[in-house]
Amino acid sequence: MTGGPGLSPSHSEQSQTELWFADLAACGPALDAVEAGVPRLSNDDLHKIERSVTSGAAIHRRAAYIALRLIIERTFGAEWRRVPFAVAGTGKPYLDRIEGGFSLTHVDHYALIGISRTGPIGVDLEPIKPRAVANDRRHKIESAAVALAHGASLPTSADARFLQAWVRLEAVAKCDGRGIGRLLTGLGIIGGQNADQAAAEAYVTETASAFSISDVDGFEASHGIVAAIAVPRGQAIADDMLMLPDTLESLASLVQIR
Repeated sequence: MTGGPGLSPSHSEQSQTELWFADLAACGPALDAVEAGVPRLSNDDLHKIERSVTSGAAIHRRAAYIALRLIIERTFGAEWRRVPFAVAGTGKPYLDRIEGGFSLTHVDHYALIGISRTGPIGVDLEPIKPRAVANDRRHKIESAAVALAHGASLPTSADARFLQAWVRLEAVAKCDGRGIGRLLTGLGIIGGQNADQAAAEAYVTETASAFSISDVDGFEASHGIVAAIAVPRGQAIADDMLMLPDTLESLASLVQIR
């Protein structure tokens, strides 16, 4: 079903991408029940869950991973159950031989999953809270985020403005697959005093022409978080937010719809 937070602006009436939001605290019991009935997590997934810093983090990570596996199965089929993710040199997980892509971000008990049937995708989610960032770097990140989104404005409050800028950059870095460090270096945000301003401006222009970026609206007021999605230029961005159901019956039905 659709509803709640949404995307702005919309890009296509028939999108090949989907964006799923999950309240892991609400969905967790049903997700555990689905996994108990038909395991989908790989051994690698289970090892990562075990290495979580706290038991609470492990619970939320497990729920997020199960949710991702369900959405992958819904999109690409049951043959991907328990298949380990391959990992790129930058740490980006992927499944070899699928035509599309996926991206998961989770923080506290919220998760956002982007899925694409046609190509790569990147999503990021952050809670709104003060961050200790030098003013000069903060300004560079915010300016780059506006430029990459072709002038799309940022929130007015300082914390939300910075974090909305940050999730735009993270979404692009995840979609690109080369990592946030390389993106920040190319944009001239990190790299020291020797950063070439002309090269940084050219990199902004090149990156802006390569990706479409949208903020996910409605999260700031309702959940105290900000989020963004990025896809390659020309690839449709999801029009609506899909809410992961929190009942066993609805989740079981979900993976039967392709």
